[in-house]
Amino acid sequence: MKAHHVKYTVEFDIPMKIEDSTLNTVSYETIKSLIEQSIKIQLFYFSKEGIPPYTARAKNIKITQENTLQDFQI
Repeated sequence: MKAHHVKYTVEFDIPMKIEDSTLNTVSYETIKSLIEQSIKIQLFYFSKEGIPPYTARAKNIKITQENTLQDFQI
């Protein structure tokens, strides 16, 4: 079956107020869960001339995470 493959990239910085402190890993799981649930419940609408419109939900959701320590500007 053909499918529309969609890829989004989201990047953000989380400032460290105390040098060499670590971020609680639960934060990453919470963000992943929020994104995954919002994609799962979203209805995507399709239409084609001469055929009634229909909806579908996303399948095969893949969320990856990469974390690096770097300087950033405010």
